[in-house]
Amino acid sequence: MGEEKRIPDLLGDAKGILFAVTINGADAGVDKPDWSRLIQTLDKGSYDNGIVLGKLRRLGWTGPIGLQGYGIAGDRRANLAASMAAWKKLSVVSD
Repeated sequence: MGEEKRIPDLLGDAKGILFAVTINGADAGVDKPDWSRLIQTLDKGSYDNGIVLGKLRRLGWTGPIGLQGYGIAGDRRANLAASMAAWKKLSVVSD
């Protein structure tokens, strides 16, 4: 919240101590705690997760990337299926 534009730089700064990454769908421009906008299935939200994944690729990241799904309403299996479909699309995007 409030650091969105700095995410690539923050990832670079954390490279030496980073041991795991989690991503999820989220809306861009959220500046206060609104978890329904900050934690969504990976196929939703206006924030471009390609920014995060591209930076991780440029950093040579080979560690785990997990899906954050806490508190997302709806059918868990459907949510996971939607997120997995989005992951497949994101994972082939080049930077």
